[in-house]
Amino acid sequence: MEHPEKIHFLELVITTSCVLMLISIAFILLYKFYTKRLKREQSLLRETQINFDRELNEATVKAEEKERLSIAMDLHDEIGGLLLVSKLNILNAKALSNASHEQAEILEETIVLIEKTAEAIRQISNRVLPPSLVKMGLEVALTEFIQSVNLTKRLDIDFHADMPVNRLTLDAELNVYRIIKECINNILKHGNASKLLLEMQHDKAHLHLYFYYLGIGLKNEDVKRLLMQKNGNGLKSIQSRIQQLKATIDYQVSSDKQNHIRIKIPLHEIQH
Repeated sequence: MEHPEKIHFLELVITTSCVLMLISIAFILLYKFYTKRLKREQSLLRETQINFDRELNEATVKAEEKERLSIAMDLHDEIGGLLLVSKLNILNAKALSNASHEQAEILEETIVLIEKTAEAIRQISNRVLPPSLVKMGLEVALTEFIQSVNLTKRLDIDFHADMPVNRLTLDAELNVYRIIKECINNILKHGNASKLLLEMQHDKAHLHLYFYYLGIGLKNEDVKRLLMQKNGNGLKSIQSRIQQLKATIDYQVSSDKQNHIRIKIPLHEIQH
């Protein structure tokens, strides 16, 4: 029969081992719990930061667009109106006065300068933000822009639009206009294309934009790589506006260099 002291010692050793094992298990479980919780909090923090950055970017873009709208309308309506009045006053002065030949020439030159200034202001206004977009809608503004591109003979754009009956929100029309304009500018700069087919279609749930052209294009993986670089502001601008519209964009290049860009925008995000 074992000595009582030895039995007591063994029991103590076993009890201590069990306690240490339980403490170890508890520590491991606690470590896993806090590690999982830390990862969850880090993920939530990243998501919060991403949402904050997106909201900040959206607010910045909206503020910029609002300022552009104000500048464009002031240029078109206020400055353009003043130039028109100035031109009419000079025409009246020319008709009423018995000016010499030299004076008549000066008045005529002044009228020509006013007309050139008015045209320059109109072009600047359209670059900032076309007043026709605000007053008449996206399709009219795009038609005017595409006509101006076609006149350069650098790219022949065939444009077809099937717009929803109800106008989009002004913010949405501005974003769609900027996206299309930036896509066309990128094709002009880098696409080495002579013709472009641009289509706008809609169904019950989405507005679809399609760009088809033959030349140099980008794939989705190319775009992701370029977005990580310091340059590529045009692509970054497109991507930012795509995110604002909660839209998707797809870049593809086929084996025969047929390129397409397809954009799908939820209608409930862009209509009143």
